[in-house]
Parts: sequence; structure tokens; C-alpha cells
Amino acid sequence: MVELRLLGPVEIETDEGLPLALGAGRIRTVAAVLISEVNQAVTVQRLIDLAWDGEPPARARGVVHNHVHRLRQLLDGHAELVTRGQGYVLIADPAAVDSHRFRSLVSAARDADPRAAVAMLRRALGLWRGEALADVPGDRVRRTLGVGLAQARVAALQELGAKLLLLGRYGELVTELTAWTAEHPLHEELAALLMRALQANGRQAEALDHYHRTRRHLKEQLGIDPGPALGAAYLEVLGRGPAVPPPAAVRPPAGPPPAGPYAEGPRPAAPPRVAQLPPAVVDFCGRARELAVLEQHLDRVPRPHCLVLAGGGGTGKTSLAVQWAHRLTAEFPDGQLFVDLRGFERPPMRAGTALSAFLRALGVPEAAIPDSVPERAALYRSLLAGRRMLVVLDNAGTAEQTRPLLPATPGRGRPGGSGAADPRRCAAAAGQRAGAAAHRGGQAGRQGTRQVVRRASAGPADRRRAADGPPRVAAGLVDAEAGRRASPAPGAVRARRRSGRGGQPVSDLPRAVERCRPAVPRPRTASGPPGR
Repeated sequence: MVELRLLGPVEIETDEGLPLALGAGRIRTVAAVLISEVNQAVTVQRLIDLAWDGEPPARARGVVHNHVHRLRQLLDGHAELVTRGQGYVLIADPAAVDSHRFRSLVSAARDADPRAAVAMLRRALGLWRGEALADVPGDRVRRTLGVGLAQARVAALQELGAKLLLLGRYGELVTELTAWTAEHPLHEELAALLMRALQANGRQAEALDHYHRTRRHLKEQLGIDPGPALGAAYLEVLGRGPAVPPPAAVRPPAGPPPAGPYAEGPRPAAPPRVAQLPPAVVDFCGRARELAVLEQHLDRVPRPHCLVLAGGGGTGKTSLAVQWAHRLTAEFPDGQLFVDLRGFERPPMRAGTALSAFLRALGVPEAAIPDSVPERAALYRSLLAGRRMLVVLDNAGTAEQTRPLLPATPGRGRPGGSGAADPRRCAAAAGQRAGAAAHRGGQAGRQGTRQVVRRASAGPADRRRAADGPPRVAAGLVDAEAGRRASPAPGAVRARRRSGRGGQPVSDLPRAVERCRPAVPRPRTASGPPGR
């Protein structure tokens, strides 16, 4: 049977083991396309597009015909190359094509017991003689045909590694994985597999060193942080994940074939769910418009990765953010993180301190928290990758303080981050991060303050009747507060305190607020000094 080979340089070998002289140039491209689609018609136009990367010369059709004629002469007596419609068909046994044999062996290994699967996968990987289509000119044909083959090869390597790990052949696996990761230094799943093999072989320090080396490669060459697979392996090596099962635990699969290369191997434990939001304000009111605006921000396409609440001090940004966050807990089932960054106190909370608190909340032991802020941020982003979590950063002072605390990418749902800080600095933080949206908050307004007063004065029946009685009482308190450049929130606090004292009717609230409020100078007039 003739051998048709694509897993390396393109080769055609006769039954006698003699290679056919294909020569160099685009005849190899034509041969590779016909071999990869054996027993299927390939149009002349497709051959032209792949051979010349979509920019063929005027004589391209004649060149293709000449290459096909040459291939027919070489294959005479070994295989048939026939004309069909507007193209050509290479008629041969699919088992003669090495890429077909490779895929068949990998598929059969999924249904076999681990020891038989290892033998099949080794045979499949042994068919490779280097990079697929290594000597074929043209980028388009290598992208079209070669990339899928290369991905299938790496998947087979992962499958073989998972089987060897399951069988307890750790030393053998470490030796092979070291060579594989050298060939694919940026492949995170292979790196994670090597870390697990090193840990199982009693070489934890080397496993951690390999993690940090891979993380540096990813950052320097691609500008990204480790993904969930590598982050989970890192936590396993540190002792947080399940240990590698002993060889005695090996059993043939009893159900359907595994869904992925780690289906029969160890499964990392998911980080614990956290719910750090402060309690919502019971009598929260007067912010329906702001809540609707926040919802509109998150309904935009594309959805923002971060939402910034900006406004002056005392305008109720924290209460608004917390109230809004509680409404969204169902949309972020993986948990909610909250931190007060104290951005306008001295000293403010450092980003590294906040990261440590978040990592502990996500289940990372104290001893496993990295020393440097960039490494803490990288681990934090790895733990949040692919999860639907809400992160609320309260009292954020600067962009530098918040940037390490923002997730790298949106999760599977509507991602959200809310910070409350100085409006200028908040705007800078939002502008420096792609996908951020800013909303400037203000006072609740007179109608909202009326609602605060009525709710605050609710309680015993007589006080509730008084609050619901003459509307001028609540309006009097609103008017008392209206001239101030602050939120009605302080008025709500005073009203709440007054309502807790027995025998104090709600009609006394305006006078109580007037007594409690600090002196505010009035503008001087021509008739006299400022009043109080």
C-alpha cells in the first residue's frame, strides 16, 4: 500500500518503500491538499487559492494542471488521481494517509483502558516526523491544514500525559513533559500537567519554579497572565487542591468517553464562594433614577468591565453601590468581593493589602500568597478568570490603587466593578481602563428626602400616623435641609435617631435638625453682619 505522509515534510512512498521524487515548489502544495482530502473532489480554484495565498498569477490554472499531470505520472500503479467536475480526486485507502491513521488511533484510545490507551497514543504520536507540512510553501495552506493537525497533536500529548499520571508513571511522564514543554513553552495545559507530575514525583519546588517561569514567559511574550488551568495547578501544588490519585485507584472507564484530557485525572477544587457585601440600608429610598442608570450602563453593548461611581463626599455613593450590588447578587453566583480602600484617609489602603485580603477570601492560604504585588494580582486574576463575580471597591482614591484589583477579562456573565472616589480621580481610573463606564452621582433631591423622613419616623402607630399626616411636616424638614451643600443622608440619620426617642412627634423633627446642623455662614448683606 502506498504511504501518503503529511505529519512532517510531504512524502509519498511506494509499496516497496521507495520515496517518490516530488521535487520542490508548489507541486508539494497541490499534493498536500489532495492527500489531506483523499477521496474527495478538490476544485482547481481551491488549489490555486491555497498554492498562491489568494494572489495567483495569470497562468496559475495552467501551472496547476501541469502539477497534476506530474503527480499522475508519479502515482501510476500506486494510486489514482482522476478528474471530477471542476477539480481532481486522489483515490486511495484512507489508512494510507498518516494524518488519518493518527486521528483514528487517538479516537480509539478514548474508549480503551489506560494502559492500552497509552500504547495507542504512543503509536499515534510516533507517526509525526516534525512540523506538519514542513516543506510546503505558502502561509495559507499551512494555516488551513497544518494548524488543525498541530492542535490535534498537542491534544494527544495531553491525553497521553493524563493517562500516564493516572497510571502513576510519574518519572516517565516528567521526562516526556520536559521535552514537550520545551517545544511548546507557552502552552498552559502542558505546563499544568508537568507541574502535577513533578508534585506527584516529590519535586514540589521544581513544580513551583516551572509555574513562575511559565508565568514570566506569558507576560513577556504575550502580555497575559496565567489562565484557570495553570492557576488551578499552582494551587494544587501548594496543597489546596486534591492530591494525584495513587496508581491503585486506576479503573477502566465505565461510562462514556471522557470529555477532555483531564476527565479521568485530578479535578481542582473550585475556590470557595464569597459574599462580602455590607448589609443593605433597610429604608433606602430616593435613588430610583440612579439605580436605573446603573442598570442601563450594564445593558450596553459591549458591556463595561468596570463601573465607576463618582461624586462629592457624603452624597451616598457607598449606599447606592451596596444597594445596587445586592440587587445583582443572582447575576453573580460565584460571589461578591468588597473592600474599603480608604482612598482619602492617611494612609490609604495599599493595593497589595487589598489583594491579600481578596486572596484569603478566595481560599488561598497565607503562606501561599506571593510577596510582590504583580504576582498577587496575577494569582487574583487567575482565580477570577471565567467566574461571574462582582467586585466592589469603595472609597477608591487613585487609578494606581484600583488597577491591580480589577479582573483581567469579563466572566461568563455581566461583569461588574464599582468604585466610589473623588470624581476627577475616578474619571481618570475609568478612562485608563478599556471598557470602563463612569456615572456621577448627586444628592437624592427633595422628594427623596421626604421619603427618608417618612420611613425614618415610621414605628409606633401614633408616630406613623403623624408621619403620614400633614405633608408640611416632612416638607419642613426638606426645606431645612434644602439650603445645604450636602446629601440628605445626615438628615436621615438625625430623623432616625429622633424617631427612636419616646414622646417625640414627627412635627419636632425640623426643629431638631435645625439644632443639630452646624453653623453655615450666610452671605453678607449691606444691612448687617451675617446671621446664623
